[in-house]
Amino acid sequence: MPDAGKEAWCGLNSANAIHQTTDDINFAIKFTSGKKASVVENGVTKTKFKYKAGNVFRIAVESGVVNYYRNGSLIYTSSNQPDYPLLVNASLVNTMATVSNVMPAGASVKVVVSISPAKVNMGTGQSLQFTALVTGGSTNAVNWSATRCTISSTGLYTAPSVAGTYKVSATSVSDPKVSAPATVIVSATSNKTPPAISAVTSFGVSATGVTISWITDEPSDTLVEYGTTTSYGSIAEGDATLYQFDPVNFRISNKRELYLTASPAGGLNTEDSIWSGIDSDVIFGHTGMKLYSYNVATNSYTLVERSINLFIN
Repeated sequence: MPDAGKEAWCGLNSANAIHQTTDDINFAIKFTSGKKASVVENGVTKTKFKYKAGNVFRIAVESGVVNYYRNGSLIYTSSNQPDYPLLVNASLVNTMATVSNVMPAGASVKVVVSISPAKVNMGTGQSLQFTALVTGGSTNAVNWSATRCTISSTGLYTAPSVAGTYKVSATSVSDPKVSAPATVIVSATSNKTPPAISAVTSFGVSATGVTISWITDEPSDTLVEYGTTTSYGSIAEGDATLYQFDPVNFRISNKRELYLTASPAGGLNTEDSIWSGIDSDVIFGHTGMKLYSYNVATNSYTLVERSINLFIN
């Protein structure tokens, strides 16, 4: 029997995850202010009705079918099949809300283990605290286990270094045949720490070249810039820059200015330059009222249009 004027939920739940919200109650009756009530299953409202003080409600599993009753009269028959075992869950939404005289009847008491979280996404090497709840057992203690990874006796889990899908289990100490599983999806954690560079040396210096060597503390790709000053001589800060991209190995190289030379009519506007949708080596840019195509591979310009008309609607 609920408090009138306060929101409260009560029902049956078959999930192995620890109850978190009203939406995870599989078969529930929701009571709200104004003496209004609803049958809600997994967060979906099935039917609505009114109730009075002193009304008695029952959610019964009869021949595998879940029925809802008010004062012994059928309110609603569920089309969802229950999974076993079933636990009694209640969510008291408003402060001081209560549900009284809740009694499971007609079923034997069995040991049930619930786990939280029941499914989680993690990065490689990250840690997470799992919790477990045992009902119906002589002790709340559980034994933790995990596949191909590490979990402590208190449920502190550390993800492996290899991405994949793993399992965590909490097993009842009082009844080792009863356990609850959790799924852990481990993804590769992106490395945001740059490699440490050391032992930088130069040799073989000549009028046309030099060899630079160095050591990094992890495998890495490198792009070398050079010049006669700390700006490296080729590209001023803020200038448009062109890189060569290797889609197979997902790396860039050959940094250079976008336009190596000016067009016959002068430097092109880089801010609104646009790549061709047909030729990956061609970019379009304009200077004044002239539109050029520029081939970045051959460093050649072609005049496309002598005047540009801009229409604004």
